[in-house]
Amino acid sequence: SPSGFATLTAALAESLNPSQLIVLIDKNNKAQEWQKTLATLYMPNAMVVSIAEGVTGLPGVLEKPRKDAVNAWVCQGVSCLPPISDLNHLVNTLKTGKIAPL
Repeated sequence: SPSGFATLTAALAESLNPSQLIVLIDKNNKAQEWQKTLATLYMPNAMVVSIAEGVTGLPGVLEKPRKDAVNAWVCQGVSCLPPISDLNHLVNTLKTGKIAPL
């Protein structure tokens, strides 16, 4: 079955290079500015999620503490970096590709 080969290839690619999850959270809804900046970057294996104020009942990976400044959590596989509160630092971190396990 040819379609099975494509699925296996996609699973292998995901295993060798896990996708990144970037979670943006703040109290003042400034994360939209960060999201616009991140949208200009080429990150085919990344998903950016901005959590709005007042959203409850989130799964554990998305349940992060809120602060006045924007905080970004970059996760890959089951490893996450500490929160990043500077947009330029976040962009530089994402440009490096893979994150080191903690």
